[in-house]
Amino acid sequence: MEEKKEDTNKEVEKVEVAPIHTLPEYVSDFTGYDHLFIMCKDIRNESSSGSGFLNPITPRLKYIMDALSLQGQRFDFVPLNSNHYSHNESTAKSCDVEVDGKKLANVMVSFKGTNQDLPTVIFTAHHDIANSRSENCQDNTASVCNLIHLCAELKEHEKFGELQQNVVVGFTDCEEAGGRGMNMLISQIKAGEYGEVESIFCLELTANGTEMWVTGLEEGSPVANRLSRLDQTIPRVSTPYNESSNAKRAGLPAVCIGTLSPSEMAVATGTGGKYGWGGFPKTWGLCHSMTDTFEHSANQEEMIAFVNMMLGMIDIEEVERIVEVETVEEDEDDDMYNETDGGLGLYRKLFGFNFAPLFSQRKQLQSPKEGEEDNNKKE
Repeated sequence: MEEKKEDTNKEVEKVEVAPIHTLPEYVSDFTGYDHLFIMCKDIRNESSSGSGFLNPITPRLKYIMDALSLQGQRFDFVPLNSNHYSHNESTAKSCDVEVDGKKLANVMVSFKGTNQDLPTVIFTAHHDIANSRSENCQDNTASVCNLIHLCAELKEHEKFGELQQNVVVGFTDCEEAGGRGMNMLISQIKAGEYGEVESIFCLELTANGTEMWVTGLEEGSPVANRLSRLDQTIPRVSTPYNESSNAKRAGLPAVCIGTLSPSEMAVATGTGGKYGWGGFPKTWGLCHSMTDTFEHSANQEEMIAFVNMMLGMIDIEEVERIVEVETVEEDEDDDMYNETDGGLGLYRKLFGFNFAPLFSQRKQLQSPKEGEEDNNKKE
C-alpha cells in the first residue's frame, strides 16, 4: 500500500473575528492600567493552560477578545492542539485542531502600514497563567493589558495613515508550559504570513518601572537599532525562561523586554540596589505567587509611559488630523473619574458595586516612585 503523505500546504487553521463585544462602550477608552485592575480583580482562569482546554477561550482570553472588539479591531483567533510543541512549518500546516481534544489559542491583531516595503514588527505577551489563585499582575497580566492599550493607539495611527510599517500584536498561550503558543506563531512567521519580520518583542513584567530592560539582544542587530530610538540606555539583563527563547532557537530576531524602577534595575544589572539579591530583583520574585497583586505593583503613569516607549520603536509619521468633535453633555453620575467616589465611577458601573474603599488611597496602591518610601515591598 502506498504511504499516505501529509498535506504540508494546508494553512494554519484560524478564524478572523469581526468586532463583537459584551463589555460596556466606555471600556474602549481604558488604558492598560484600567484593564489591569479589572483583569486582576474580576477575571480569573480556573487553571493553568499546561494541559489545554476543551474550550480554549478562557475567561482571560474572552476579556482580551471583548476589549479588542470594543476598539473596533478585527483579529485572528488561532486555535492549536495542546500538544503542539513543534515550530516546524510543515508540522504546523498539517496540524488539524482536534474537535474533541484539548486546545490552546492565540489571538493575533494585524495593523497595516502605508509602506509595504518596510519590515514587520511584532509584540507579544502570553495570556496564560501558572497560578489560578493569584492575580498574576506582573506575570503577565500587565503586559497583556499594555498590549491592549497599544492596539488602541495603533488603530488610531493606522486610521490616519500615520503607521508606516506593518505591526502585529500577539496574545500567546501556554508560555508557562513550554511556549506552545509562541511555537505556533513561529510556524506562521516561517510560513510567511506576516511578511518579512524584522523584530519580535516579547513582553514580561511591565506593571511598573521607568527603565526598560532587555534580554537576548545581539549588538548591531535590527532589534538593537530599533531599541536605540528610545531616549534611554537599555540594560541587558539575565531573566528566567520566557517565550522569546523559543523564537531565538528558531532563528528569529526576538528579545524579551520589561521594566523596573532604578533601584531594582541596579539589582538586575549587578550595580547595587536594595530591592533584591544576586541580580534578581524582588519584582521578578513575584511571578506565580499570591503576592503578585495589583496593589503591590500597578502604576498608571509608568504603564502609559511604557506603551509610549513601544510606540517610539515603531515607524510612525504623524500628520495633521482633522477630527469632528461631538459635544456631549456631561453627566456627573456617568463620569468615569469623578471625585465624589474616589474616581471609581467607572468600576462601580461595570461591576455594580463600589470599589472606592480600595481606590480611595490610590497612591498607596501604586508602586512608589524612586525616592519615595516603599510601603508595599518588605525587606
